[in-house]
Amino acid sequence: MSEFKAMADTKLDVKYEQKDQASELGAKWNKEHKTWYAPKGSNLFDFKDFMKEDKITIMNSTYLNVPFSEKNQAKELGAYFDGERKEWYAPSFSNIKDYPSKWFEDKEKSLAIDTDKVTFKEFATNKGLIIDDLVADGAFHRVSVVGGKPNAKDGSYVCYNDSNGKAGFIQNWKTGEKATYGEMSGEKYTAFKADIDTHKQERKIEQQELYDKKAKVAQGLISSKFKVAGNDHPYLQNKDVRAHQKVKVDDKGALIIPLVNSEGKIRTFQRIDNEGNKSFISGGEKKGNFYSFNDRIKDQVIIAEGYSTAATVYESTKIPTVAAMDAGNLPAVAENLRAKYGDDLKITIAADNDHNRADNPGVTFAQKAADLVGGKVVVPNFTQEEKDKGLTDFNDMAKSRGKEAVKDEMVKQNKDLENVKQNVSKSKEENEIEK
Repeated sequence: MSEFKAMADTKLDVKYEQKDQASELGAKWNKEHKTWYAPKGSNLFDFKDFMKEDKITIMNSTYLNVPFSEKNQAKELGAYFDGERKEWYAPSFSNIKDYPSKWFEDKEKSLAIDTDKVTFKEFATNKGLIIDDLVADGAFHRVSVVGGKPNAKDGSYVCYNDSNGKAGFIQNWKTGEKATYGEMSGEKYTAFKADIDTHKQERKIEQQELYDKKAKVAQGLISSKFKVAGNDHPYLQNKDVRAHQKVKVDDKGALIIPLVNSEGKIRTFQRIDNEGNKSFISGGEKKGNFYSFNDRIKDQVIIAEGYSTAATVYESTKIPTVAAMDAGNLPAVAENLRAKYGDDLKITIAADNDHNRADNPGVTFAQKAADLVGGKVVVPNFTQEEKDKGLTDFNDMAKSRGKEAVKDEMVKQNKDLENVKQNVSKSKEENEIEK
């Protein structure tokens, strides 16, 4: 077979070292999903090296031409029924090969809002925007959102409704959701798209100014108000890890974990109280930033989720380690470290093993991060007895078996971590703590 037309944007399995090859073949990068895909209409045979023989994954929900007599089969195969359009569709990230090819014939249309049945205000309300009096003048308007602060304008919309068609765009900054409503043709559509791009750029600048303001607050508190933390803090004692460089305590006794960017500048901090409850500065910049246990990153780095897990990994391996603070931040941190230190840096993601959840986000996001930067993933493997006790991360493993077991498990899965010589000299603060 020399040609097989993609009936929808199709997900590709592109490794970090293959990204240039995929791009030359016409593959596109989806920033939202952090994955490569073959655009709709392209020849999938060109991308056979990036696809599994038994799986062709579509990026977006796609309608199917399912005869009434085959509706039960469609349901069994995982298709969904759109009650408003009265049509079946394959959901995002479905495997095309799960469905008969005849169902895709004459159904190459994306999932869209029926503007004759759903008004723009209803559409925006369903996305969490609070609109009292809708203004359909083609200009952007800022509004409050459900769950947002009373005086905050964390939502925005633009709405057209004239002879050129119905169209609109909403963004909910609290949830991060953005969506387009309807279609429009002619010069109005061009202007509409230009307005959206301009608004996005303005909002990006506005958001960065807020991040910078919050960063100054964090820097000021850490440098002048907070004290150096000791190893006797209840949270650290419970987790059996040390207070490492630049970790502080506030006036209420909570740990303060500073998050820096790849240039080492403090951008925000995490607060952990004696009971282990965690919080961040409201409005601070967390994405892509991290806590670093050793600033002398050279040949290797390990990225873990929370402070205690990352501390366990660092104390067990003596390899420079950073804490991304949660699974969702692993990909952004990995990308920033790759950009900072180049392709020669070996990156290992120490995943949490959320075995009690079907989607196992700890492993899923760790693998996503590794795929983005050409890194490797190590996962704490537990016995059934340990799983029954709720153990999920490398800190849990250390408390159950000892830190030497953590090192052995990580080296077993990634030989790059064996006999690594790194500059792990202690910081002045760490030496003071141990004294």
